[in-house]
Parts: sequence; C-alpha cells; structure tokens
Amino acid sequence: MNPILICVLVLTGTGLLASVILVIASKIMYVPSDETADEIASALPGANCGACGYAGCSDYAAAVASKKAAPNLCVPGGADAAKKVAAIIGEDAGDVTPMVAVVACHGNYDNTRDKYNYAGIQSCAASNMLHAGRSECSYGCIGFGDCVSVCKFNAISVENGVAIIDYSICKGCGSAPRMRCPWAVGGAGTRPPDRTRRPARARPAWGRCR
Repeated sequence: MNPILICVLVLTGTGLLASVILVIASKIMYVPSDETADEIASALPGANCGACGYAGCSDYAAAVASKKAAPNLCVPGGADAAKKVAAIIGEDAGDVTPMVAVVACHGNYDNTRDKYNYAGIQSCAASNMLHAGRSECSYGCIGFGDCVSVCKFNAISVENGVAIIDYSICKGCGSAPRMRCPWAVGGAGTRPPDRTRRPARARPAWGRCR
C-alpha cells in the first residue's frame, strides 16, 4: 500500500478516535449550568473588573445565585445592575454608592520638575526604584501611567506629568487602587457632584511642592 495513503488513514483514524473520546468525555463530565446564575450574569455589564471581590462576572453571578453575595456589589453596573440582579433573586437591591478613582496629586510640571532624565522601563514601579522616581517631588504621581494600563474603561490618562481621571467614563471599579501605586496617590472616593472636575478631597499627596 502507498505509504502516503497509510499516513492519511492513520491520521484520519486518530482524529476520529479523539473526536469520539471528547464527545464521550463531554457527556460524562457535563456540569449543568445554573439558569439563575446565567440570568444574573447577563444582567451585569461584563467588565470582569473584580470590583465586587470575585474573579469575574460569572463568579459573582454564581455567588449571588447561591445567596453568598449581595446583589449590589457590581460597581460598574451601579444601581441599575443592582436592581436587575435583585429582581432576579427576589431581594431588595439596597443602596449603591457611586464611586470613582481619585488621584490625590497636583504635582504636574507647572508645580514641579524632573530631577534627572529617566531612560529606563516606562513604568512607575520601575522608576520608583531609582531615587524614588524622576520627579523632584518624591511623594507625588510619577507619571508613567501604570494606572492607565490597568483601567479597562480608558478613564485614566497622563497629562502634564500627572494621572487624570475622566469622570464621565470612570466606573469606580477599583482597578487603579489595586495596582498599588508606588506612592498611593490613586484611590477610590465618592463620586463628586460635578463629574468633570477633580473632587475637592483630591488634595496634594506631599508636604511641599514648588
């Protein structure tokens, strides 16, 4: 028999056998999904940001469905998501306090300057390892945007050397505070009445700045 034909037949047979094994395994190890959890997951925004304290929306939905979590923990979804989830499980949504990220630093290049020309990895954490960052202000925003890279809603940008929050986009998911800013100038605070302005509580995070 032609060697090439033999190889083709062997590969074909192996593929068919593997397919049968996978089908049998999928039937044996099938885990029925929780319809309530699926319905709750569909009511969530799907950001998978972890602000609720769970790994993702599906994990949070499963916890709510099994009565292990409150229906109002989804920060990006806010009150609307809480009401939908509460309606599904037949509970009260409770109060939802809107939150946004806060950058407690005004140390832009109008107020401070760099003390050396940093040419290393463009990261706040990396820059901080060299003489507490490039800025003369050793307590403020380093300005390389580690917080920008973790924001899933593109609500953070670096302008004039300081991280700026766009309150029209920010969902308060907590990703920026959790990424451990070297000087903890980023945090979470109550959403300001005027979302287009920096909150009054966001004050300088250092003692002195020129």
